[in-house]
Amino acid sequence: MLNIPPDTQGKQNPKAIENILTLARQLGIENGKPFPKELKKPQSLITDATAEATSIYKNDTLHYGPSYAVDNDVSTSWMSADSLASMTVNLRKESKFQEIFLIIGENSITQLSIDKEDNGKWVPVYQSGVIPKQRGESFMGYGTISCKLDEPISAQRLQIRILQSNGKPSIYSVRLK
Repeated sequence: MLNIPPDTQGKQNPKAIENILTLARQLGIENGKPFPKELKKPQSLITDATAEATSIYKNDTLHYGPSYAVDNDVSTSWMSADSLASMTVNLRKESKFQEIFLIIGENSITQLSIDKEDNGKWVPVYQSGVIPKQRGESFMGYGTISCKLDEPISAQRLQIRILQSNGKPSIYSVRLK
């Protein structure tokens, strides 16, 4: 049961109702169907991805390992011990996407490049200019970098190379769209 209070005029917010109906469809419980005994885990291009990095803060993979950048959980992150480091993301299969969206520590990465592996060689797909300092988008100190590509690409392996940072680069989440 969800309680969505009306506005001061006694009317429901149409966007809230739309979001609830979308959630019900995703859970398979629309039109009064029972709640499932086991929820299906949402799938994304990053689901079941693995990652490796050239540097890990204090060599502590338990708390700062690269797998945390691909676990779809923004409460965990890969943190590098070096100001210039790289992380390789291994997708479970060849996937097509046109945007690489990163949730990072606020202003922790100020310039980066992204390559895809093609026949055993790294091919550049994106290079940022110097990213201006931005106010974090949340009280938790996150920042975001959206790497929009001119056209969709297919890849199974990506390499994110940090070219400039504030000395403490961290990636909370890698998302492909």
